[in-house]
Amino acid sequence: MVSRLNTETKMYIDGRDKAKIGKVNIDKYKNSYRARFTYPKGKRHQIVIASAQDDGWFEALTIAKKIDNDIKAEAFDFSIEQYRNLFHV
Repeated sequence: MVSRLNTETKMYIDGRDKAKIGKVNIDKYKNSYRARFTYPKGKRHQIVIASAQDDGWFEALTIAKKIDNDIKAEAFDFSIEQYRNLFHV
């Protein structure tokens, strides 16, 4: 059986304070951006993913997209190391 992934991701962006990319919410927390999401059902994750600077916002969006894609592909890295290596806080 071949499984096809839905490549269309729903997202919204509200300035540089918060955004939602698929299942991943991004918000500004102190001097950083954090990603918050639930995966699998009932298991909450919260990860600081970038500093709250201009380049940090784009970094946060990129990492959130990667996390959402991995969730869709059922390839999420529960150790978070794969995502931790992408950000520079």
